[in-house]
Amino acid sequence: YPLEFVNLVGDSCTAGAECYEQHSGGTADDFPDYLQPGHGSPHYCSKEAKGAGVNNDWCPYIFFGPNRGQYRHPHIAFAAVETWLANKVMPD
Repeated sequence: YPLEFVNLVGDSCTAGAECYEQHSGGTADDFPDYLQPGHGSPHYCSKEAKGAGVNNDWCPYIFFGPNRGQYRHPHIAFAAVETWLANKVMPD
């Protein structure tokens, strides 16, 4: 799948990825200072979190700029419906 909304910025931007400059229309200069760029996921981890060894999956998705909140996870909605249906068939 294409890498979109990734935290690659400036020199860390690789070919084939939609980096910060493209998806948020900004420049490397306005990328938030407290975030750790360059680990190539759609998760945006703080420098403190990455320094503590926090897995990327525990960091939030893009939460600044014009594309804020556009990274979707429809499988979470499907899992919720599946759980609700299972509870209807086999209640507590």
